[in-house]
Amino acid sequence: MTTTRYSDTQDTPFPSAPRPFPTRPFGRDAIELPVLGLGGQSLIQRCPDDDAPVELIGRALDLGIRYIDTAPLYGPSERRVGIAIKGRRSEVFIATKTGYRRGSSARRSLERSLKLLGTDYVDLFQLHCFFHQSEIGTVFGRGGVMRMLEKARERVARKGLGNVRLLQMDAASLTFPDDAFEIVDVPYLVSVVPD
Repeated sequence: MTTTRYSDTQDTPFPSAPRPFPTRPFGRDAIELPVLGLGGQSLIQRCPDDDAPVELIGRALDLGIRYIDTAPLYGPSERRVGIAIKGRRSEVFIATKTGYRRGSSARRSLERSLKLLGTDYVDLFQLHCFFHQSEIGTVFGRGGVMRMLEKARERVARKGLGNVRLLQMDAASLTFPDDAFEIVDVPYLVSVVPD
Protein backbone atom coordinates (compact mmCIF):
# COMPACT_ATOMS: atom_id res chain seq x y z
CA MET A 1 0.00 0.00 0.00
CA THR A 2 1.36 3.41 -0.94
CA THR A 3 0.60 6.44 1.19
CA THR A 4 0.57 9.83 -0.48
CA ARG A 5 0.96 12.86 1.71
CA TYR A 6 -1.02 15.90 0.68
CA SER A 7 2.13 17.90 -0.03
CA ASP A 8 3.21 15.27 -2.57
CA THR A 9 0.34 15.99 -4.96
CA GLN A 10 -1.32 18.92 -6.67
CA ASP A 11 -4.80 17.72 -5.70
CA THR A 12 -4.85 18.27 -1.96
CA PRO A 13 -7.76 16.91 0.06
CA PHE A 14 -7.89 20.23 1.93
CA PRO A 15 -9.21 23.56 0.70
CA SER A 16 -6.62 26.31 0.36
CA ALA A 17 -8.84 28.82 2.19
CA PRO A 18 -10.69 26.82 4.85
CA ARG A 19 -13.92 27.96 6.37
CA PRO A 20 -13.48 28.56 10.09
CA PHE A 21 -14.63 25.84 12.45
CA PRO A 22 -17.53 26.71 14.74
CA THR A 23 -16.33 27.61 18.22
CA ARG A 24 -17.58 26.99 21.74
CA PRO A 25 -16.67 28.54 25.10
CA PHE A 26 -14.12 26.43 26.99
CA GLY A 27 -13.28 26.54 30.70
CA ARG A 28 -14.28 29.03 33.38
CA ASP A 29 -12.95 31.95 31.37
CA ALA A 30 -15.00 30.76 28.36
CA ILE A 31 -12.13 31.06 25.89
CA GLU A 32 -13.52 30.45 22.41
CA LEU A 33 -12.02 27.34 20.79
CA PRO A 34 -12.95 25.46 17.63
CA VAL A 35 -15.15 22.42 18.22
CA LEU A 36 -12.45 20.20 16.72
CA GLY A 37 -9.05 19.63 18.29
CA LEU A 38 -6.00 17.49 17.53
CA GLY A 39 -5.09 14.62 19.82
CA GLY A 40 -1.38 13.96 20.17
CA GLN A 41 -1.39 10.25 20.70
CA SER A 42 -2.10 7.98 17.76
CA LEU A 43 -0.84 9.75 14.64
CA ILE A 44 1.71 11.99 16.31
CA GLN A 45 3.12 9.38 18.68
CA ARG A 46 3.35 6.39 16.39
CA CYS A 47 5.07 7.81 13.32
CA PRO A 48 8.65 6.57 12.93
CA ASP A 49 10.09 10.06 12.34
CA ASP A 50 9.22 13.70 12.99
CA ASP A 51 8.39 14.79 9.43
CA ALA A 52 4.79 13.59 9.00
CA PRO A 53 3.58 14.53 12.52
CA VAL A 54 5.13 18.00 12.32
CA GLU A 55 3.57 18.51 8.88
CA LEU A 56 0.22 17.23 10.17
CA ILE A 57 0.23 19.65 13.12
CA GLY A 58 1.24 22.57 10.90
CA ARG A 59 -1.51 21.80 8.43
CA ALA A 60 -4.06 21.40 11.24
CA LEU A 61 -3.13 24.90 12.46
CA ASP A 62 -3.40 26.23 8.92
CA LEU A 63 -6.91 24.78 8.72
CA GLY A 64 -8.01 26.41 11.98
CA ILE A 65 -7.40 23.75 14.61
CA ARG A 66 -6.27 25.48 17.81
CA TYR A 67 -6.58 22.86 20.57
CA ILE A 68 -3.71 20.35 20.66
CA ASP A 69 -3.74 17.64 23.31
CA THR A 70 -0.56 15.79 24.24
CA ALA A 71 1.10 14.05 27.21
CA PRO A 72 4.48 12.69 28.32
CA LEU A 73 2.93 9.22 28.10
CA TYR A 74 2.59 9.70 24.32
CA GLY A 75 6.30 9.22 23.62
CA PRO A 76 7.70 11.85 21.24
CA SER A 77 4.37 13.71 20.96
CA GLU A 78 5.29 16.73 23.14
CA ARG A 79 8.59 17.21 21.34
CA ARG A 80 6.91 16.97 17.94
CA VAL A 81 4.21 19.44 18.96
CA GLY A 82 6.99 21.77 20.13
CA ILE A 83 8.74 21.58 16.78
CA ALA A 84 5.51 22.20 14.87
CA ILE A 85 4.35 25.21 16.89
CA LYS A 86 7.68 27.02 16.96
CA GLY A 87 6.88 30.62 16.01
CA ARG A 88 3.14 29.89 16.24
CA ARG A 89 2.59 29.61 20.00
CA SER A 90 0.00 32.39 20.06
CA GLU A 91 -2.19 30.36 17.67
CA VAL A 92 -2.31 27.25 19.85
CA PHE A 93 -4.14 26.11 22.98
CA ILE A 94 -1.85 23.42 24.44
CA ALA A 95 -3.22 20.77 26.76
CA THR A 96 -0.80 18.33 28.37
CA LYS A 97 -0.95 15.98 31.31
CA THR A 98 0.88 14.37 34.18
CA GLY A 99 0.48 10.90 35.60
CA TYR A 100 2.06 11.98 38.88
CA ARG A 101 -0.01 12.69 41.97
CA ARG A 102 2.73 14.10 44.20
CA GLY A 103 3.61 17.74 43.67
CA SER A 104 7.39 17.35 43.36
CA SER A 105 7.09 14.68 40.65
CA ALA A 106 4.32 16.57 38.85
CA ARG A 107 6.44 19.76 38.90
CA ARG A 108 9.35 17.91 37.25
CA SER A 109 6.91 16.48 34.70
CA LEU A 110 5.52 19.97 33.98
CA GLU A 111 9.02 21.47 33.56
CA ARG A 112 10.01 18.68 31.17
CA SER A 113 6.78 19.15 29.18
CA LEU A 114 7.37 22.91 28.92
CA LYS A 115 10.90 22.32 27.66
CA LEU A 116 9.79 19.77 25.04
CA LEU A 117 6.89 21.97 23.94
CA GLY A 118 9.19 24.99 23.67
CA THR A 119 6.93 27.23 25.75
CA ASP A 120 6.88 28.81 29.19
CA TYR A 121 3.24 27.92 29.94
CA VAL A 122 0.49 25.47 29.05
CA ASP A 123 -3.13 26.39 28.60
CA LEU A 124 -4.39 23.24 30.31
CA PHE A 125 -2.56 20.85 32.64
CA GLN A 126 -4.47 17.67 33.41
CA LEU A 127 -4.12 14.79 35.82
CA HIS A 128 -3.86 11.88 33.42
CA CYS A 129 -5.93 8.73 33.94
CA PHE A 130 -7.38 9.46 37.37
CA PHE A 131 -8.54 5.96 38.24
CA HIS A 132 -8.71 5.45 41.99
CA GLN A 133 -10.57 7.19 44.81
CA SER A 134 -7.52 6.37 46.94
CA GLU A 135 -5.48 8.94 44.96
CA ILE A 136 -7.63 11.87 46.11
CA GLY A 137 -5.82 12.24 49.43
CA THR A 138 -2.45 12.39 47.69
CA VAL A 139 -3.65 14.77 44.98
CA PHE A 140 -5.22 17.31 47.36
CA GLY A 141 -3.05 16.68 50.41
CA ARG A 142 0.10 18.38 51.59
CA GLY A 143 2.75 17.84 48.94
CA GLY A 144 0.12 16.86 46.37
CA VAL A 145 -0.13 17.98 42.77
CA MET A 146 -2.96 20.44 43.46
CA ARG A 147 -0.82 22.38 45.94
CA MET A 148 1.97 22.50 43.36
CA LEU A 149 -0.46 23.81 40.73
CA GLU A 150 -1.62 26.63 43.03
CA LYS A 151 1.99 27.85 43.05
CA ALA A 152 2.45 27.39 39.28
CA ARG A 153 -0.27 29.74 38.04
CA GLU A 154 2.07 31.59 35.68
CA ARG A 155 2.97 28.26 34.03
CA VAL A 156 -0.46 26.60 34.05
CA ALA A 157 -3.52 28.56 32.93
CA ARG A 158 -6.16 25.87 33.69
CA LYS A 159 -6.36 22.58 35.63
CA GLY A 160 -8.25 19.53 34.52
CA LEU A 161 -8.71 15.79 34.61
CA GLY A 162 -7.59 14.01 31.46
CA ASN A 163 -8.72 10.68 30.07
CA VAL A 164 -11.33 10.03 32.76
CA ARG A 165 -13.65 7.12 32.17
CA LEU A 166 -17.37 7.85 32.56
CA LEU A 167 -17.80 5.15 35.19
CA GLN A 168 -15.15 6.79 37.38
CA MET A 169 -16.32 10.36 36.83
CA ASP A 170 -19.52 10.20 38.92
CA ALA A 171 -17.85 8.81 42.03
CA ALA A 172 -14.80 11.06 41.73
CA SER A 173 -16.77 14.26 41.13
CA LEU A 174 -18.58 13.88 44.44
CA THR A 175 -15.29 14.05 46.32
CA PHE A 176 -13.56 16.97 44.58
CA PRO A 177 -13.98 20.56 45.70
CA ASP A 178 -16.28 22.39 43.27
CA ASP A 179 -13.52 24.64 41.95
CA ALA A 180 -10.76 22.03 41.72
CA PHE A 181 -10.86 21.42 37.96
CA GLU A 182 -12.11 23.48 35.05
CA ILE A 183 -12.09 20.66 32.52
CA VAL A 184 -12.88 16.95 32.68
CA ASP A 185 -11.71 15.23 29.51
CA VAL A 186 -13.74 12.11 28.76
CA PRO A 187 -12.32 10.05 25.88
CA TYR A 188 -14.49 8.84 23.08
CA LEU A 189 -13.84 7.20 19.76
CA VAL A 190 -15.13 8.27 16.40
CA SER A 191 -14.99 5.53 13.81
CA VAL A 192 -15.12 6.22 10.11
CA VAL A 193 -16.33 3.36 7.95
CA PRO A 194 -15.13 3.58 4.35
CA ASP A 195 -17.71 3.22 1.55
